[in-house]
Amino acid sequence: MTKLIKKFTRFMHVSLIFLLVIDIVVSIGLAGISIQGFNKSTLVFGFIAIVATFLGYKFINMNMSSRNKLLLILIIGFLLRVLWILNVNSIPTSDFKLIYDSAENFINGDRAMFYGTSYIGRFPHLTIITLYISFIRYMFPISNLLVIKIINLISSIVVLILINLIINALYKNKNYALIGTLIGSIFPPFISYVGVFCSENLAIPLYLLSIYLFLTAIKSKNKIKFFILCGVTLGIGNLFRMVATIVLIAYLIYILIYYKDTLLCKVKNIALIIVPYVIIICSVSSTLQVLKITQYPLWKGSEPKITNVLKGTNYNSFGAWNEEDAKIIEGNINDYDKLENLSKKIIKERLTSASIFKLGIFYLEKFSLVWSTGDCSGVLWSQKDIDESTIKCPVKEIKNINVPLSTTFQIIYILILVLVLFGLFNKNDLENIKEINLFYLIFCGYGCMYLITEAQPRYSYIACWIFIILSINGLDYLKIFKSSSITYNESL
Repeated sequence: MTKLIKKFTRFMHVSLIFLLVIDIVVSIGLAGISIQGFNKSTLVFGFIAIVATFLGYKFINMNMSSRNKLLLILIIGFLLRVLWILNVNSIPTSDFKLIYDSAENFINGDRAMFYGTSYIGRFPHLTIITLYISFIRYMFPISNLLVIKIINLISSIVVLILINLIINALYKNKNYALIGTLIGSIFPPFISYVGVFCSENLAIPLYLLSIYLFLTAIKSKNKIKFFILCGVTLGIGNLFRMVATIVLIAYLIYILIYYKDTLLCKVKNIALIIVPYVIIICSVSSTLQVLKITQYPLWKGSEPKITNVLKGTNYNSFGAWNEEDAKIIEGNINDYDKLENLSKKIIKERLTSASIFKLGIFYLEKFSLVWSTGDCSGVLWSQKDIDESTIKCPVKEIKNINVPLSTTFQIIYILILVLVLFGLFNKNDLENIKEINLFYLIFCGYGCMYLITEAQPRYSYIACWIFIILSINGLDYLKIFKSSSITYNESL
């Protein structure tokens, strides 16, 4: 069994090395393309990033308590996010506008958006974020957009604190935890998404809290309490962004493979996580249906889930949203079974008619589409539908890809990916800190999911925090490598 576990772990690590190398190459290519949009914003963002990193480094090496150092780094992160909010007065757009408008309709007593083939009726997983925005709009009818941004800002700072706690729990090293917090402070998606009206801003803190509770549980004597709380917080997070099943599966695999205990205890611990997770989702969904707020359960709407896979198999759009599949869906949206069967038929034809080589290239392109953009399209959704003249430091749209790309953001992201790659060569930590494999499992899970479903750079935002945590493994590897090099030179 031990040999099988080692082979599985080795396969996972080698696969991630291969995928990360491709991801880094594509990210570098995007950085090269982004130079086309070079303007004053590139210089301003670059200068601010360098100053923030320098100050953070100085704070970490100052003679003061770790708590005060953390506070100073959090202030850096806070100021960077405030600057971004002041830089661009973002508004709800695209799907976010539909949700925002639906929230107003709900306040006015109109629940049609939750029924039939209306937008949220088709995608009921958006119900909770719609109700959340309804509450904000009801409580703050004038300044609700600002209130949402402030909440996003607070959530982003909470994320930094949780990253600090998680890294410290993994490495038992407060300096590493502070470095991870500093990386998170300047991490482009965490900054650019503060002004975006998406549910991930509320879900990510809950996901990370659940992970911290999980790490606490596996090392604690009072496991029952922490495993239950782990399931509860993940369940609540899933209500806002319903892709937490990937984290849940990672928990189960980790307990079965890496957690040393009897099979009975493993099954009990798994149940302690799953049961509250399921109860949270089912109870909230049932309550909404009983109150006649929604027609469908949160996990199944009037549009079959298979349509998401349909869009994800379109070669012409690299598995992203496309008009070809959208027309098929719209033309058959009133017949659930017909649309489901038709989608399956088209998916089968696409996958069986293509060569293995074509499929391989397609899925590598799709993986790169999701994971190679340094800001996870946060700049795009911040600036979309905004008059560029009103933006103090706009990021220019690149003509051949029709999205704004910041060279500074892309460079920061590449450096972090390189650290994640180095971490996969850190045999010392990979062998001694088994909990690191939980984060590799989560990354693999989201990577596989977005290979199957529709792909967008925005979708990686829910899991991008993985890179910050895993980058510390790379920093530790560089430290070990440097030490061994000095020892070798001295011996000469």
